[in-house]
Amino acid sequence: MIRRDSGDEWLLIGQVEHARLAAELAEMWDDTQVCPLPNREFLIPTILHHDDGWSEWEAAPEIDPDTGIPRQFTEMEPVVVVEIWRRSILLCARGNSSVPNAKVRNLLPAVWTSLHFCHLAERIDRARSGNQQVVARFLEAQQQLRRRWLNRTDDVTEQVVASGFRFLQLFDLLSLWLCCAERTERFEAQIPETPRLSLVPRRDRITVEPWPFAQEEVTLAVTARAIPARPATGARKLQERLIVAPHVSRTWHLRRC
Repeated sequence: MIRRDSGDEWLLIGQVEHARLAAELAEMWDDTQVCPLPNREFLIPTILHHDDGWSEWEAAPEIDPDTGIPRQFTEMEPVVVVEIWRRSILLCARGNSSVPNAKVRNLLPAVWTSLHFCHLAERIDRARSGNQQVVARFLEAQQQLRRRWLNRTDDVTEQVVASGFRFLQLFDLLSLWLCCAERTERFEAQIPETPRLSLVPRRDRITVEPWPFAQEEVTLAVTARAIPARPATGARKLQERLIVAPHVSRTWHLRRC
């Protein structure tokens, strides 16, 4: 869950909603203008579903017991978040029945998602008691799973694996940049094998250079739940607020420089 400060409110954006936005960006990507996406038919569903493991947790989100503030994805206890990541990876391993090649279908989404969450796991603060063991076990188990998945087929190259992983990271990062806060400063992201993507917030739009999308202009939106920006006395109180919380939209207009 993303907790976005909005004056006297918090906008709570689900990880699944954030992933949907990331996949929408990928779907509009123009392979003729910038570096093409590898295996689009597998990559875009992977981006769309890579956070599906959050659905159960977000149905009953936790609060920080010390502050009463709803936890967002950067504030999770490692023992909790690695289980969410593991569930996301396994869900991606089941594949998408709309993709005809079951062998590759079961390989690439799982491998890309595993690499993505292992990258995040490497950044967890392991100084706290117990974190080191939790992270180490997760990383070791994922390495073994990826090896097993990759051994199932010989028609996927290391380049495809690496490129898909980098694009998953790119679209995840772009979506998070939009969702997490109101932006006023230039942002740059590395596109695989091509110049850096530059996004500049302006009064009524965000300009993008080089322009990577097939459409001349892009309008994006996410849905959030708005709750008062004050601590809850327990998870039950947070649930009560969420039940009556209005759904609001946040919209962005992307244009060429």
